[in-house]
Amino acid sequence: MDTASLVLVRAREGKVWTFLDGTHSGVPSKWDIEAARAVHRNLVRVPGWLLSRSPRATLQPYVQGISALGMVEENGLVRLLEGEANKHLLYDALRGIVSQDK
Repeated sequence: MDTASLVLVRAREGKVWTFLDGTHSGVPSKWDIEAARAVHRNLVRVPGWLLSRSPRATLQPYVQGISALGMVEENGLVRLLEGEANKHLLYDALRGIVSQDK
């Protein structure tokens, strides 16, 4: 099964992101070790068919292949900041990413 990378954040203000685990990091377009650590601590693999097939420039220095940046809202809804999802995605702390029909 093809998979894609979904990086989960709580907030993004320019190049400074607040990740799902609560860490804050600047994420420059040029590769940075601290940003890479934060990205990979908050990365989940999802079935490839959940996301659109184009790679995202924002994550290119940090993640290979198909990827997306998702903002987790208070109610658990994951809103993609780049790209499109083929389903509604929810984050649950016990179950992880859950797909729901649109």
